[in-house]
Amino acid sequence: MSASTERGVALPLAVLTLLIVVALTLALSALSAPEPVIASNHLLAVQARAAAESGLEATMVAFSNPHLLSTRFAPTLAVAPLMRIGDTGAGYRVAVSVDATWTTFEKANQRRITVTGIAAAGHAADPETASNQAIKTIEAVIRRDSLLNTLLVAAAALLPGGGSIKGEIDTRRDASLDFEPWCVRTGETVTPLAGAAADGGHTLGNEGLVWGPGDGVPNEQGRDLLHRDAGPPPDFLFANHAFTPDELAALKALAISTGTFYRASPVVFAGHSPLPPAGSVVYVEGDLEIEAYGDDTTWTGWLVAVDPSGSGSGGRITVRCLPGCPSAWRRLTVNGLLYAEDRFEDSTPGANRALTVNGAVITRNLGGAPNRIEPERVADVRINLRCQGDGDARRGVRDAITGTADTIGIFDPRGRSGWFLKPGSYREIAGQP
Repeated sequence: MSASTERGVALPLAVLTLLIVVALTLALSALSAPEPVIASNHLLAVQARAAAESGLEATMVAFSNPHLLSTRFAPTLAVAPLMRIGDTGAGYRVAVSVDATWTTFEKANQRRITVTGIAAAGHAADPETASNQAIKTIEAVIRRDSLLNTLLVAAAALLPGGGSIKGEIDTRRDASLDFEPWCVRTGETVTPLAGAAADGGHTLGNEGLVWGPGDGVPNEQGRDLLHRDAGPPPDFLFANHAFTPDELAALKALAISTGTFYRASPVVFAGHSPLPPAGSVVYVEGDLEIEAYGDDTTWTGWLVAVDPSGSGSGGRITVRCLPGCPSAWRRLTVNGLLYAEDRFEDSTPGANRALTVNGAVITRNLGGAPNRIEPERVADVRINLRCQGDGDARRGVRDAITGTADTIGIFDPRGRSGWFLKPGSYREIAGQP
């Protein structure tokens, strides 16, 4: 073959090779061109997810510090405002709700949080109007497990063992008071269910008077006096209003640290052995007896009596006139909580003794005996529901202990404070753009 012939073949081969290289280059360019866009979209998705989780964390912090931060959140995402995250193109919307199917206890101590995170490219971009944005929505349930907040006072007197009620029990709203006697949690008023909740075996002796949160007519079954036979709400359980073992352990530890822990049966508080300083928890392993002493004795705090052995031989709180007590008029006022693992008794016939509780009385009747509210006169025992209180002498259950308003989780023996994520409740809502 001549040289001129070889040159004629080489040229087409070179052109063909060049075409193949160009085609491959163009193909590779076409394939790699979307990569920056894909990477950018992935980044925005991660940023949107991070924004949503930031909203969840911010919500938990707000609920754990209601004395410093607002806990007023929108009920749905549709009306929730966008909260921008600093100098970024990201933000989130938060909705807080309570499930209708939750029990009374859960409604008081759980919140469903739905958060939508939005991210747009560029720090100055408006995530709401940006053409290129990512949206992620997550949902979780947060709850609280510290002592003062898990205690839901559903009535002025919770008496699962029933018994005689000769006294005045009142949960009506008093418009003349300059503070809120009911439970207030993050702007939500929790109305009590009844004046007293007692199991089937109870009697209204000698014209005892029980008023629920409604009208001024006393002793209406199911409205003023709630019990199992009258068909209480399906989510009402006496067990929901009892301290857990962890909470009792925390209360015991607190009482030991303040010198107000006692182990005897009975422990007697009277003129010769007065109650400890106000604003404390008196924790008794055994029975607790009190005589109204002085012309007018007022004490603020919690009285807790438990049975240390579980044998039913302790945990009773009794208010009575001790043998030989003077006949002069005596009145005892307790601002706070009386909590008895066994029963509550007030028996002062023939004596000028009166008891007023501004707060609540809770019994468990674990020893099997009923409660006895049998003073000389009906008006000698009066239990007024005071859940929130106003921080002064007219304290309620939730602020009857000094310092608890600003240290919500101090009683938790596991060191957990405020609101936390309920295990198993976190999920990402699918179908987001």
